[in-house]
Amino acid sequence: MGLCDERPIWSMSGSEMLSTLDAVQAQLARLQTHRLHLLAALDANGHAADLGARDTVQLIAVRHRLDPTEVRRDLRLATALPKYPDVQTALHATSAGATDSAQAPLADAALAPETSPLGQPWSSS
Repeated sequence: MGLCDERPIWSMSGSEMLSTLDAVQAQLARLQTHRLHLLAALDANGHAADLGARDTVQLIAVRHRLDPTEVRRDLRLATALPKYPDVQTALHATSAGATDSAQAPLADAALAPETSPLGQPWSSS
């Protein structure tokens, strides 16, 4: 989905805005999943030390101007993900677009809440 190809927001109806926001959120989730995999792989292969950084956290924090505490938190999450097979399956299904029909329900269940924040079921319309 290219942002340049999209209609201006002011010209969208409420339902179009909501479906576009859903698509943007799904894309952000895929990108974040990919980012976590890259962080874990960079940490595992020691590339930060090759570049002269103290560790992966320092490298990413300086390179991307991020708070080291947030980078450390994301790195801990990234390295912990393989310990949880159901989460790993859902993340792979989501990043691949849930093309495997056996993985799609698991990905949907893991990533889509069944009720609204008010505890009421989401309407289907």
